[in-house]
Amino acid sequence: ANGTGPPGPPGPAGTSLRYATVVVAAADSLHPEDADFVCDGVDDHLTIADALAANGEYGTVLLMDGTYQIAGPIGSMSYQQTLQGMASTHLDCSGFTAADNGQPWPGGSDAVLWVYGSAYDPAPTVRDIYWSGVAGAPFLAIEGNDCVISGCSFSANELAGNDDVAIALSSGANVSIVNNVFTSGGVWDQWSDSTLLDGNGFYYRSEEHTSELQSRFGISY
Repeated sequence: ANGTGPPGPPGPAGTSLRYATVVVAAADSLHPEDADFVCDGVDDHLTIADALAANGEYGTVLLMDGTYQIAGPIGSMSYQQTLQGMASTHLDCSGFTAADNGQPWPGGSDAVLWVYGSAYDPAPTVRDIYWSGVAGAPFLAIEGNDCVISGCSFSANELAGNDDVAIALSSGANVSIVNNVFTSGGVWDQWSDSTLLDGNGFYYRSEEHTSELQSRFGISY
């Protein structure tokens, strides 16, 4: 007989993480089973780089809660990519030491992550990530137009020749650096134009304002 049997077990619960194209878990994330890539706590920059490559030119790479050990450059992101953290996403860069010839950036060092802008919408975006502890390099280096850095925290970085540069702007226009927290370091703006700097609570360094910076912070270039 074609009767109706008992109901089956419930299906898997949906997840709010699926707005992201690619999901990355740290070694200590609470739910690594929800991730496409799982870091092991060693050279996590390589796993994040793989996730950005898998993401392609569009979409969001979500870094889940937890601490990621960054021992070398992540590489670059561009086009319409977003690198998105959660409330407790921490990129620990204390193991990162870039090659440094003692000259002011960009001649003297690499960066943890390069962000290459363009005229695309949405713009390349980095948001809601806590960055800490890098020696000899800025956390972020930005080149090109229409990049967004928002909701991040930066602390404990040291860059020889330009002490404590958290974000280095090489060139470009319409770069938005908004609602970030800088407990050490700031932004070094070399040649960019029309940069929006708002709600950050940090000091602003620019080659165009050398005398002011020298008097306020004792910085020499």
